[in-house]
Amino acid sequence: MSNQTMPAFLAQGTFLSDGLGYFYSEPPPLDLLGPQALASSNPWIVLAAVLEHAKIGEFAPISRLVQLIPAGDPLLSGACFQLLGDVGTQEAVHQLLLLLGHDSSVYVVNACQALHHVGHLWLIPPMLQAWDRLEHPDDRDLVTLVLSEMLEEQRGPIGDARHSECSPEELHQRVLARAEELQARLGTDNVPIWGGKVFSVVRLAHEMLSLLLSSQKTPFALYAMFLDLREKFEASTGINCSSFYKNKLFQPLAATALLEEFLESVDSKKYREGTRYFFGHPIPPLRPEPRTGA
Repeated sequence: MSNQTMPAFLAQGTFLSDGLGYFYSEPPPLDLLGPQALASSNPWIVLAAVLEHAKIGEFAPISRLVQLIPAGDPLLSGACFQLLGDVGTQEAVHQLLLLLGHDSSVYVVNACQALHHVGHLWLIPPMLQAWDRLEHPDDRDLVTLVLSEMLEEQRGPIGDARHSECSPEELHQRVLARAEELQARLGTDNVPIWGGKVFSVVRLAHEMLSLLLSSQKTPFALYAMFLDLREKFEASTGINCSSFYKNKLFQPLAATALLEEFLESVDSKKYREGTRYFFGHPIPPLRPEPRTGA
């Protein structure tokens, strides 16, 4: 795909968690659900078409994204990784697991971040194997943070391993011990985990609201905390959360109003614990892939 120009309808903050997220600044110039969009020579159009299909619960086009990632554009590849993780179908997870073995550390870190949004415990061993292959301490710290956010309710032994003298063996021990603890408690390693608990859209909304109502953190601190939370909530529900940020500043009052409205709505009752969603559509359960050696 030679034409990599970002179309105007995507250029004002689409795919950015402090921008428009999964929404557009203006109507697209073509029908993104039509066959011409998926066949476009512009990878940005293909990406937007995959997104629009996913919004209506058509997940098969996700397989197109892996062809876009090597296009040499970090913004494009980052958006592809983000959508792969948020849609998180069997095909998406298969692609992400393959990308954990990529030569580029950027791809490996992005794949780990995406797998965090999928959240199944059986993903932990391949993520640890990817951590082992990373050479730069900053890259390892980023993946350690992802593992902590996935497995720990609050920062604990895994999160504390960042920027420390913790050996690789000790890091593995801490991560696997926590994963085994969760698996023993839940009786399975094939349920989505978010923040050390079984994922729930409604619980996520309550926890976000609790942060806003009881936290003493400044809007500057909340800005960073809500980037991942906004992405997860918006992707799950399809609710436009672009009001959370304005001119790169976090808007606590707007976020509070939106979350309260969701939790009071009839629509919130349809979301079941342990099920992942994309724009309100249930994502089919995963089948653990066979494990391979390091």
